[in-house]
Amino acid sequence: CIEAIRGGLPVAGVVSLHGVPGSPEYKHNPCLNAAFCEKYGLTDLVKELSSTWQSPKNDYNTEAVVFVEHGLNDDCVPASMLQDFVDEFNSAGVDMALHAYASTPHGFTLPPCIGPPGSLHERSDRRATLNILELCREVWPFVPQRYVPRNAAGTS
Repeated sequence: CIEAIRGGLPVAGVVSLHGVPGSPEYKHNPCLNAAFCEKYGLTDLVKELSSTWQSPKNDYNTEAVVFVEHGLNDDCVPASMLQDFVDEFNSAGVDMALHAYASTPHGFTLPPCIGPPGSLHERSDRRATLNILELCREVWPFVPQRYVPRNAAGTS
């Protein structure tokens, strides 16, 4: 969904829920995040892609509402990647809110039974769910919301 904003697609709002917000330049440049690539077995793929990959033109959608729900203990997203993302979207004039959750890992809305990256953190999951509902109310104010006692992860 972040790429939809970068690409200027006509969407009203998007949520990045424990996503990897790095720009394509970040993901495909081995000099920028070698530790991430090594940890997740991406080093060879990155080397292969880096020789032919061209940076896309970004026509940012600055009309959409963007909510980023992020765990501060996310081992998939280094602090430098998150800061680069915030700087990029802020410079582009994107209407964005970043909600960062302390002591929260990657996959914080996913129950552990699904396997990695499932690392349910109920308090952060509940707050992220409420933020997503708020974005929906802002973007689609005439669509009624129904009460649901538990979200998909089972958090109430």
